[in-house]
Amino acid sequence: GATAQAPIQETTAALHSMQSVTAPLRTHGATAQAPVQETSAARPSPARATPARITPAACSALEHPCTPYVPVPPPMEPPESPGSTHLDAARERAAANLTVLPLRGTVAEAPHAPPVPFPSAAAEISRGDLEVTTGSAAQGLAGARPALVPPPQPSPPSLPPALLLPPLSQSPLSQPLASHTPAAQPGTSEDPASAAPLQGVTTFRSLLAWLKDTCWFRPGAEGSTEWQAGLLLRLHTVEYELFSRAIKGFDDVTLDETESSAVVEIVDIYRSLQQRFQQDLDTDAPASNNPIMRSELRSRCVLCAWVAHCLLHAAACAAHPILERFGVGVCWEDLGHLVLSDRQAVDACLNVAGYLHSRSKPGWGIFSLRESRSNGSTSNAAATFALARQFAESSPELRAILAEHQRSAEDRVEAHWREVQQKRERQADLRAQLREIDSTIPQLEAQLQSAQVAERAIPGGDAASLSRSASLARAPSLPTHNLQHSASLVTHAPSPSILSRELAEARSARMHLQGYLKTSGTSPPPVLQPLPSKESSALVWLFFLHMPPLLRRLGRATFLAQQLLLPGDKVILGSIDVGVQTCPVSVASYYNQKQQQFRAPTAEGHVMLVARGGIPTTCGPAHVDQITSRDQGVWHPDTLSLEMAWTGSGCAADSLKGVTSSPSFNPFAAVPRSLVAGAFTEALSPGNESLQWALEPPSSDPSFSLSRSNWAIAKQAMRPPWLSKSAFLAFGGLRAFPLRQLRSLCAVLHTRSLPFEHPSVQILMRQCLFHIGPASFAGGRPHLAWRVGWSQEGDVLHTLCYELGRLAVDLQGVPQEHDALLLLGEMAAYLSDWYPPCSEVAHKFARTAQQTAHSLEQQGAQPERQCHLRMVAILCYRNGPPLSVDGAGDLLKLMVRVKHETSLRPLPSPGLLTSCQAVMARRCSDLVEAARHSPGLLTDAAASVLPHIPRGLHWQQLQHGGQGACSFQAEAVGVRDAQWDAGYQQAPGQKGHPPLFPAVHHHQQQQHEQEQQQQEQQQ
Repeated sequence: GATAQAPIQETTAALHSMQSVTAPLRTHGATAQAPVQETSAARPSPARATPARITPAACSALEHPCTPYVPVPPPMEPPESPGSTHLDAARERAAANLTVLPLRGTVAEAPHAPPVPFPSAAAEISRGDLEVTTGSAAQGLAGARPALVPPPQPSPPSLPPALLLPPLSQSPLSQPLASHTPAAQPGTSEDPASAAPLQGVTTFRSLLAWLKDTCWFRPGAEGSTEWQAGLLLRLHTVEYELFSRAIKGFDDVTLDETESSAVVEIVDIYRSLQQRFQQDLDTDAPASNNPIMRSELRSRCVLCAWVAHCLLHAAACAAHPILERFGVGVCWEDLGHLVLSDRQAVDACLNVAGYLHSRSKPGWGIFSLRESRSNGSTSNAAATFALARQFAESSPELRAILAEHQRSAEDRVEAHWREVQQKRERQADLRAQLREIDSTIPQLEAQLQSAQVAERAIPGGDAASLSRSASLARAPSLPTHNLQHSASLVTHAPSPSILSRELAEARSARMHLQGYLKTSGTSPPPVLQPLPSKESSALVWLFFLHMPPLLRRLGRATFLAQQLLLPGDKVILGSIDVGVQTCPVSVASYYNQKQQQFRAPTAEGHVMLVARGGIPTTCGPAHVDQITSRDQGVWHPDTLSLEMAWTGSGCAADSLKGVTSSPSFNPFAAVPRSLVAGAFTEALSPGNESLQWALEPPSSDPSFSLSRSNWAIAKQAMRPPWLSKSAFLAFGGLRAFPLRQLRSLCAVLHTRSLPFEHPSVQILMRQCLFHIGPASFAGGRPHLAWRVGWSQEGDVLHTLCYELGRLAVDLQGVPQEHDALLLLGEMAAYLSDWYPPCSEVAHKFARTAQQTAHSLEQQGAQPERQCHLRMVAILCYRNGPPLSVDGAGDLLKLMVRVKHETSLRPLPSPGLLTSCQAVMARRCSDLVEAARHSPGLLTDAAASVLPHIPRGLHWQQLQHGGQGACSFQAEAVGVRDAQWDAGYQQAPGQKGHPPLFPAVHHHQQQQHEQEQQQQEQQQ
């Protein structure tokens, strides 16, 4: 019942039988790579048990170290004799403690297998086998664990009824967008844009599960209008949920581990989806022909990331109150660059700015690379290191890890010192042997010299005669006196050759001893400790190495929030290098490599801790005789200079990859404010790039703020032909004074000094109206500094509404100026978020566009112009209070007509159609609610494209995953006429985007062909 890290030991108290010897595994810290071996120790005969069975799965576990292996206890044998009652009782107790569970599959194959809650997990045998775990018999020596079978995991929390939760699948980030989608069942929705919006979800886990649902990625539908509609619905849902949380405030935010992890993943998915949407947007239509501003897309992405940062910071402060002593790592003033086109986003931005303002402490921002001050020192991470030190000092977990590391470090020092002592003793033995040899060599030299002299003194005393004398001395048959004579010759005159050989051997031994004495005296390898010796420095290391997950996510969110402000353009950042020279030492890698006795490995976070400085290969004296203390030959990384490093969030949407050659960069680098402001300023239409300066407010760069108001006068030579002199001065001076730009906008509307139908004028006026500017905290509550008092009676807001209302009346009878309806309707809809009466002005612009389109339809002329005007009318509903029943009916009719007309002919304005899809995503909840209460709206909308629709239709909301979707279907009650049935015939070879009502393909195709024939005849 134990894993490979805790070998099984059967107790003899219960069974009086087996005993497993696993000392080698425990001693060397091995895992299941070494099989468990049973001992052959003598056991009492009656109680001898059968060895444990080794199944094929168990053999596989031994071959693969990653698979935990537990041998299966054998079946109990019957008693050998009726008298062995004690053995029977023991076997009954052992049998009672066996738990048999059916095994459905391997843990590795289960896509959502719950983690094992304790080390002694049940051993997996094989698929189809039985899972057997021992009971109290194995618990006796395994630490009396409370249970061997994992307890049942709690079921997932119930989700709100408005939430669509299909089965979880892979994230859109890790798979192609066109994934397999099962066929829809009757009464269900397969439209990728029909999944219900997630308004008012209870948890971020629910939102994440809804985003990961791949049902809206229909194969082959990428880039189509329905695909973009589903994409926009997901983006708007994430924005709605995050902005709603921000508007509620951050005072009572509490996020557990799963919720905080879901917040991080939601932002990553949002960024990837928005990046894909913007790529399709750039491909389909240029920015000049699209009301969707690229600067606003970027601003909304930044705001989502900053809301997530505030949520994580508030949750971290609630979980770790020590964070209250420090400030946030981002600056609330940077939010003044954002361009936002609805009040919900503006209010969320103000609340984020207010939260950051209340938590800002200059010089003490954590997880920031700005210059900060701590304990009198100046560093770009001093505040974060101060937090790390104080947090670790008050953390029992990190204190326990430090104590274990200190004991392990002492063991390493002791082992090193013991090795030094052993080498010293060996050196002493070698020196004693060397002295003995040195004293023997002179004796051998003297004996050799005497032997050579004696050899020359003996007659015929050559080597041959001396050898014969030695042979005679050994012969037993010789006379006694001859034997004594020969022996005396051998004893008193040893052979010079033998002495020479012994002398050579002694000299050779001395040479080898001298060489070994020199090499064996080198110091042992140095001990490189994984942590600094100074406790305060070691605590900083441990904080980063074993940081709580919530704080890791907070650090990542802080760096990401700052990164999104950088202009991700090689041209813009050409003269400003945000890259950071790579540090040679990764603290996490060094820490994991240098641990031996005590193992507490860690993983590298996105906010990495790196060090500058070299790691020595040798330290201390080179010879053991020079080591005089235990600390010599031991190195601690106290001399390394710590820094924080950032290589990106790990999300595929990171835009700075490739901008700098360095793998790590500093998102807090000092980038000129004018470059950051330029990244959030919309680009003018092609051919008018020379007028881009007119969109920049003077506060973006103090170097030219004093001369900004004179630019329009000084640059009149740059006036394009489509602007008169007075119009050029108005164009260049609209944003000259930030606090007066809305009043200048009122003057432009009153005098009509600018051509409102021109794309560059539309971009300028949108940038002027949607740019929120800096926040002010005068009076305690955050508000927009550029709009102080603008909602008072007779001030800017009322004046703008009045001027737009006057234009709405004047343009009703002037069709040639209806191209201005696009800009004016958007402005009226935007202002209606703050001033509800302005919504009626926006609807008046919409009705004007509809009437003109209807007039052209009656004349049978300009079908593309008709579609364009209806899309303009749709954009007049993008903002404002909730739609009434009549307003929802008008919007439904307009969208049905647009979907129908764009399916029959090429799109006149692809970007405009995408903007209409964005309006439908924003108004989706209002439309669904209106359709539920007044189903006749759907019949009227369908009747606008089906000439003979039955009036008795019963509309039913489609279901997706058992819950309501954003699509409806109806079946005719009674007999349908022949023309209605004919309308459902699909036209052969029909191409283009699928219409909302495919029933009219054939009928409308014939009508379109007749129109073409009439036009040819007229020509």
